[in-house]
Amino acid sequence: MNTFLGVVWGLVNPDMLQPVADTIEDIMQASAPKVVENVRIAEIDQGSNALRILSMRALPDDHVQNLKDNIRDENKKNKDPQEAAAAEEGGSYYNMEAAFAYHAIPSAGTTSSKARNMHMQLVFYLGIRGLFGVPFPVFVELTELVGTIRLRLQLTPEPPFAKEVTFTLVGIPHVKASCMPMVRKGVNVLNLPLISNFVNSAIGAACAMFAAPKSMTMDVAMMLKGDDIHKDTLALGVMWIRIHRAVGLSKQDRRGSEGGGSDPYINLSFSKYGKPMYCTRVITDDLNPIWEETAALIVTPELIKANENLSIELWDSDRNTADDIVGKVEMPIHKLLQHPGRMYPQVSKLQGLEVESEMPGQLHWEVGYFGKPKLRPELRTDGKKKDLPETFKGDPTFEDEKGTIVNEEEDAVMHTPPDPLWPSGIVHIVVHQIVNLQLANIKGSDGNRKGKEYEPAKPAGENTEEEGGELPTSYCKIMLNDQLVSTYYSLTPGHARTHCFFRFTVLEPRQ
Repeated sequence: MNTFLGVVWGLVNPDMLQPVADTIEDIMQASAPKVVENVRIAEIDQGSNALRILSMRALPDDHVQNLKDNIRDENKKNKDPQEAAAAEEGGSYYNMEAAFAYHAIPSAGTTSSKARNMHMQLVFYLGIRGLFGVPFPVFVELTELVGTIRLRLQLTPEPPFAKEVTFTLVGIPHVKASCMPMVRKGVNVLNLPLISNFVNSAIGAACAMFAAPKSMTMDVAMMLKGDDIHKDTLALGVMWIRIHRAVGLSKQDRRGSEGGGSDPYINLSFSKYGKPMYCTRVITDDLNPIWEETAALIVTPELIKANENLSIELWDSDRNTADDIVGKVEMPIHKLLQHPGRMYPQVSKLQGLEVESEMPGQLHWEVGYFGKPKLRPELRTDGKKKDLPETFKGDPTFEDEKGTIVNEEEDAVMHTPPDPLWPSGIVHIVVHQIVNLQLANIKGSDGNRKGKEYEPAKPAGENTEEEGGELPTSYCKIMLNDQLVSTYYSLTPGHARTHCFFRFTVLEPRQ
């Protein structure tokens, strides 16, 4: 079993860890130190160092009564009575208890070598004066994890022969994680031992969320089947923003025009998350800059549940020192959601960092929320191609791939073509995995006097090493109409075990 885990561990989609990441993130946000404005988990990955099973045993049903009760309660809450009864009676169940342990492989101290172990990348957004919205990235490496887990697996006659698995932890496992800052320059305003204790306590609290009598259920069938057909974007709509100009900004620089000037630019973000989503160009030496730029920000259910504010921050660009804040404007997105479908011109007085403080200048801009249009039933088709010869009509081989459809909404998406009334939309691209990368060793080795023999250069594809400090770090570039729109770097150098999981959105306004 441990050999099997070692083979498949690096192939597992890290998206499976997202529920755990969301739980840890919620706990951190609720208990973050005062100096931290917000905490976000930018990445979570299981690495290539696999978990080890120490012991296993099968359990009778009466040993997992709390799991059975939790499954029954969850089915009643999320399904209608008939469907819940069918789900409970369908298939057979296998119960198992396993003791597990995880120990990090000693690394060379570099981030790439540490990424072979289970890890997270945290971003602390500092909220103190002078560092408003400044991200402080921290690399968290899981070094020890020891515990016991109980599983209840539902088996079915149809492939992949497994439907759902419900698991619970027997007590709170022993967890230890180490933290490493990812900034080389600047003052470390965070006490790293304090942050390390904070992260360890948050991970421990997250484990307690899954300890008995609590449990969690995952759809194993969907994970095993996979679904490369992404049927709909998770966004509810877009926030469309036009930045026109600013008037009467404060002087931030001694150089420039007579009496000093400013080199302003604007960041668009959501205030609680703090991550810039769009940045305008820098206009040099101008206290009344004109941008006339347009941007669109994706609106997701998480932003609405967090009661987010749209944040527009004006900064003065400096070459040799940190950029200075010129002012900001905030607007609750709830107001815009109540009146969708049109743009609203705004003339906003600039605010300071302190609550109810003001700064010189005004911002002229427009904003509006535009939700996704509903699918029109009259456009629905049977999914069959009409331009095929009669002999091939009705053959599923020539139909478009529809993936795994689990509800009526996904069925409508797969059978309804794009609405001609709405020619624009959201491009969603997911790069799941990179395998079988090839590296050409065109130099070979010169040998040395310690017994190392000369090694000739190898053609591409003959390098058998999958990981190592001498291998390059791979990355993906996405080009749209010959323009770079996204770059993702993998921390783990290697070939078959290199993963690049990311999502990004490209938008085009309707003409």
